[in-house]
Amino acid sequence: MKNKHNLIIILFPLASQAPYYFANDIIDILIPITNNLFIITGNSSRINSDPNLNIIQVPLSVHYAKDKKPIIVSYIWWIIKCIIIQLYMTYNLFMMRKEIDTILYMAYPFNFLPLMIGKLFKKKNIEYMNRSLNYNKNVSSNIMKQINNLDFYLMDVISPQSESLLQRKKFKNIEKKISVNSSRYIQYNKNFEVNIDNRKNVIGFVSRIVKKKGIIEFINSIPIILEERQDVEFLIAGDGDLVEWTKDEIKKIEEKHDVNIKFLGWIPRKDILEYLKTLKILVLPTNHPEALPTIVLEAMSVGTPVLTTPIGGIREVIHENYTGFIMEDVSSENIAYNVLSILNQTNLKKISENQIDLIENRFSYESAVTRWTKILNHDPEK
Repeated sequence: MKNKHNLIIILFPLASQAPYYFANDIIDILIPITNNLFIITGNSSRINSDPNLNIIQVPLSVHYAKDKKPIIVSYIWWIIKCIIIQLYMTYNLFMMRKEIDTILYMAYPFNFLPLMIGKLFKKKNIEYMNRSLNYNKNVSSNIMKQINNLDFYLMDVISPQSESLLQRKKFKNIEKKISVNSSRYIQYNKNFEVNIDNRKNVIGFVSRIVKKKGIIEFINSIPIILEERQDVEFLIAGDGDLVEWTKDEIKKIEEKHDVNIKFLGWIPRKDILEYLKTLKILVLPTNHPEALPTIVLEAMSVGTPVLTTPIGGIREVIHENYTGFIMEDVSSENIAYNVLSILNQTNLKKISENQIDLIENRFSYESAVTRWTKILNHDPEK
């Protein structure tokens, strides 16, 4: 590849593990197509070590603000940390200005100070975008909208994780900056044999155990499902602020019904596909805007049918009754209705095969390298 870039990734050190999973995949893609690759972040133990990657450690990372008491002190400390982290990132970016020519930002809305350095020293500024642009009509949302507009104005290249996130009609002035989708790749076994018909009727929820992911509705759908079928088991995995509530509700349901509900907590990345292979259906009743949940692609890669909502980029990969199932209503009753309907399907094996084909064609490592090569070389002036 001609004119390989000297690139640095700005990854804000969030408490969640999820951003680091994605960052590790992006690093795997970027190493062969860059000359020198750096990353500035905290929690550096979460970054896979590679001799071709230079890690610049931020000494702080933010915590889950709601997990600390008193809550007001926790939020104040969280804000202070955010400012200190940005200052540290900005300082290091300034010191490395002669070693790099391209900056990849995976830190929104904490881009601002590093982005000033990027613009001041005329670097190529690229944003990986995985957020919704749907804003409410309150003061805080209006502030975030204005920050977003400034962010888009200053960036040289914008690459959304999925096309549906960008809402191009709202941002016609940035059309030339938009590059191809910055989707990750999904590891899959090309020789994987779909055995969906031979799997037990295990219904899974694998996500953060928080309200906006629909865990409450999913838990409440279990007794409704059991009223119709007793040959069903359940698997729940993840972490979040509703873990203890979930455990209590599971215990109540198990005491009333003769059912196996397995709660696993947080699953290590290396084990996730093995658990997904055991599911008959993955249910993700998320009810808030987001990009394209990785767990959906991972489930599809092992032929596990997904029942979810039409958020973000979901409709780009899930087509009703062909590569999965969509539900508009995330009430417990509707989740139960859809699960029972899917269990009665006779074409689940074909749907599983279609899912694997889609992952192989659109989310292979090779296709990701091609996409990211285009992103790095995108020229908004042409």
